[in-house]
Amino acid sequence: MENSFYEVRPYLFLMIALYALIYANTFVGYACAAILVFSAAFVIRSRYLYRVQRTN
Repeated sequence: MENSFYEVRPYLFLMIALYALIYANTFVGYACAAILVFSAAFVIRSRYLYRVQRTN
């Protein structure tokens, strides 16, 4: 279940990035860009922790 959840995430990132491009000159664009960066960092961290838990 978790694996499929993580596989869907990249599409969500692409959608947010698309909205960020559309609203690039607005506050919404900067907010979407910030959300994209924090979400990507969070998922990378989550995948790393998940991998560490599986190996131990």
